[in-house]
Amino acid sequence: MPKSKRDQTQRVYKAENYVMEKKEQWTLEECQKYVDKLLKKKRIQDNYPWAKNHKIFVTHGGTGRRMAYATFTYRGATIKLPPWARNQYVVLHEVAHHLDCFEDGHTDSFATILLDLVRREMGKEKAELLQASYHLHGVKIQSGKKVVKARCPQSKKEWVAEQRQSKSERKSKINAQTEEKEQFKLRVARGEEIQCWFENCTGSAKGDVEVIRWSRERIQFQWNWRCPRCERGRWEWQNRQYDAETHGVLAVSRNGVWR
Repeated sequence: MPKSKRDQTQRVYKAENYVMEKKEQWTLEECQKYVDKLLKKKRIQDNYPWAKNHKIFVTHGGTGRRMAYATFTYRGATIKLPPWARNQYVVLHEVAHHLDCFEDGHTDSFATILLDLVRREMGKEKAELLQASYHLHGVKIQSGKKVVKARCPQSKKEWVAEQRQSKSERKSKINAQTEEKEQFKLRVARGEEIQCWFENCTGSAKGDVEVIRWSRERIQFQWNWRCPRCERGRWEWQNRQYDAETHGVLAVSRNGVWR
């Protein structure tokens, strides 16, 4: 997949997280009835001629599949829905793929069709939220014969500003935490004394430390040392779990047991 199309797909997925009702769950029968009713609507058939002569079958996602997707089977046009995906928004998303006549993935035409379906079926408020989210993430849609970046509805400008501010704050926190981890790496590399993490011990010592795994919320070490104060030390696993907000240490484990 070309990079531009892959980027558009990622932007669509991020944008629709603000609209999807994750708690809502239908049965397969309810999904099938909804799709049948949707394709029979005059406005849908007038705007999307494909709907006049086709039926979309709704089936389960298949053993082990976690993704919802639109495809063609021996029965014809089909959407496959695992249990988590049986809600109105995901159904509209997959139907939009068929109404787009399977143009390559999440294109500008697909994003436009999805926005239109959400406006017709879920209401103006949800549609404006989706359009604002499109704008926030840089999703491209069709405007007449042109392909443009989605505009922000007037009613959602404050919401977009808040989301951008929140995103900037999260990025700053991640950068600060990354800097803290890099500083710890340098301390280990320089052979500086590290505070003993055994209970009720204030000693410190140098040790052979190998950083095993880093993540946003946790650091894992392979630690081989001896503390001169409490005279304890051995080869062990050390984990430090961080608070994503304050970057402080929430808990420390020794050999897999959290303290």
